[in-house]
Amino acid sequence: MSEGRADSHDVLGERAVQSAASGPSASQRWLLLGAGSTHLALMDRLQRKPLPGVVLTWVTPQNTGLRCEMLAGWVAGDVSTELLQPPLEPLAQKVGAQHVVSPQCDINHAAQVLRLPDGSTLPFDVLSIDSDPKAERNAIEQNMPGAREHALWARPAAAFVALWPRLLQMCQQRPVHLAVVGHGLAALELALAAQAAFAGRHGSRVTLITQDQQPGAALGEPGAAWLHQHLRQRQITVLRTHCQSLRQGELQLANGAQLVCDATLLVPEPDLALPAAGRRSLLASWPDQGGGAAADALLARVRALLSDQPVSVLTPHQAKWVFLGRGRAIRAQGGRAWDGRLAWWWRKRQVLG
Repeated sequence: MSEGRADSHDVLGERAVQSAASGPSASQRWLLLGAGSTHLALMDRLQRKPLPGVVLTWVTPQNTGLRCEMLAGWVAGDVSTELLQPPLEPLAQKVGAQHVVSPQCDINHAAQVLRLPDGSTLPFDVLSIDSDPKAERNAIEQNMPGAREHALWARPAAAFVALWPRLLQMCQQRPVHLAVVGHGLAALELALAAQAAFAGRHGSRVTLITQDQQPGAALGEPGAAWLHQHLRQRQITVLRTHCQSLRQGELQLANGAQLVCDATLLVPEPDLALPAAGRRSLLASWPDQGGGAAADALLARVRALLSDQPVSVLTPHQAKWVFLGRGRAIRAQGGRAWDGRLAWWWRKRQVLG
């Protein structure tokens, strides 16, 4: 398929867009689509060491970026909104990039152009995509009727960030029972972060519904043991079952039970596919693989593409992380695990680069 659809944000005039498209013919054109952790860390690297002969155009769906890896820290109150969603225009100016805000765009990989809603186009020699992961809502709705109408979705994260404060406001008035539905480390992380945010708020509590028979197994034995200890200490109930359907204030579980709750946070697996295949299109990051290390890998791959050299495969970090809230995290790698404030500092360094 040569055509693809992508979400991307700014309102610069048509003249600015045309200016970006008509850069020096001898220059290579790198188009960055989206403003996730990798592209944000990339701006810091390009500010320190620019790429000579490369014209940068940065197309984003809004005027702020989004560090998805910091979402749980923001939910718990340990990460500021500005750190989670930094303003983009100052970053673009520092590296001399043309910044274009457009909520949607079409990618033509065969022609190597990005078409904007106003009909103008942005040609590229290399395209890197680092956007807010989405979820297959239609498929999830079929397997879990009522999810689309009654759940608060963790993805896309930008929409979740806008809605989460409403739930916190509810906690200020009365106890809230939040059900977190999902499997993997992301669901565990957000359940712990939510409980940290609820602490001291009129007895609000969290229940995690997960299909994982051994939650946190990806952390290895020592990391999983620490994780289970924190779940017990935070009094987070873990139900190892599947959510079959949602209604207002109620979940139907596969084990036959019904769970009454005030809100449901759905943490689906992200859709990480490129909008379409393209030899000069790169997926810049995915969950747990963003920030400084991914930015370094992306730079190496872009240099290789621009010089027609073989492109290396970007592999995920071997380390696994779970944010615990209250300035603590678990880091697991190679059969070992670290628990505490140092692990959280380590995680922030990895994301921020």
